[in-house]
Amino acid sequence: MSVGIDPVRRMQAGIARIRGSSHIETNQVESEVSLAPDETYFTPYSMNRAYRSANFGKTAYLELPNCMHRCVWCYVAPGNLGGQVYTEWAREYRRKKAESGDLPHELIEDPKISADDTFKHYFKMHAKRHLDAVCPGSSEPLGFLPGIKRFSELVKEHSIPFIVGIDSTGFQFHQNPELVDELSGLEEVVHFVIATFKGRNPTEHTRASTSHRDSWRAGINAQELLLRKGFWTIPAGITLNTFAHPNPKTLETVAKIDPAFVKDGKFTVKYREYLAEITAEWLHDQLSAIHLDYPRLLHYNKLTYGRVSAPEHQLRRMEASGFVNCKPSIFEKAIDRVFEKRGTPIIHYDKEQYSTIHPQYKEVMYQVISDKKDTPKNENIASMVGVEV
Repeated sequence: MSVGIDPVRRMQAGIARIRGSSHIETNQVESEVSLAPDETYFTPYSMNRAYRSANFGKTAYLELPNCMHRCVWCYVAPGNLGGQVYTEWAREYRRKKAESGDLPHELIEDPKISADDTFKHYFKMHAKRHLDAVCPGSSEPLGFLPGIKRFSELVKEHSIPFIVGIDSTGFQFHQNPELVDELSGLEEVVHFVIATFKGRNPTEHTRASTSHRDSWRAGINAQELLLRKGFWTIPAGITLNTFAHPNPKTLETVAKIDPAFVKDGKFTVKYREYLAEITAEWLHDQLSAIHLDYPRLLHYNKLTYGRVSAPEHQLRRMEASGFVNCKPSIFEKAIDRVFEKRGTPIIHYDKEQYSTIHPQYKEVMYQVISDKKDTPKNENIASMVGVEV
């Protein structure tokens, strides 16, 4: 019997469940994990790991499986494995996590745990470790929206002083904006980190993600929507150390733009600097369209393919898709330079003075939320103007 759950089906079932019409979708989902309409649950890979997060402080990580996206650069590479390969990998991955103490052993074969039991687990963990946050993440946590909603309600009901940090692409909110209303009343409990970009260029999303040609737009639109609803929403990006696909252009077409962009059959540093510059300009345009000070709140991470769970598989996929070796320092410098030039220098924070306690970051975030709350949707955001496709 399959351990893996199709993430799109699961999301559809979850949406239907909270709308009260789940019988059709849930009956279509075939897995060993029940999707009965009255259940709220998680199927974690790990639950016990705690770490210092630059976003939320001392954070317990609820590592969740699967994703509806198939972005080949993604550090959650197992989401790309599919079928029986994924099923076998997931079981072995959970077994290793259990052996290391990161997952209760009873969740190896049957990974389902209710939101109520998940709350009890982290309530006990908080009593011992004094958590600042519990972060459902790793793939696309909003596929577990009913469980997140119930878990967050329990946190609020019992006045537990940690937040629920959701690290998401925002894709579900982009497609179904009304779902945000399911979290109404939980604005002080639920905080979001929404991906604005991954890798180097938004055109990657039009080429590498099979879920939706404009999946990069989901992050921009979701950020604006969540701010209008009063949620703390960090605009985030992931800068990959190892591979990044500059755009769907070939060496020949890039050389026509500027011969110095290609040398010895490879893209040069000058081309990467050019690409980083126009992408940083584009990124600033998107964030400032949401709010003039919103670019100051950008946060980005460094990740390498060596940190993904199935690096060899991901590496082959990335190479086959035409990704090129490109270190992140060029892009990081371009972002800082462009944002400062535009008059909105990024407020950098770290694991010791993380976003929710950084005085300047808090001040700007709350001002942005105050200015955006209950305003009409901005129809001018999420534009590709300025970036070559």
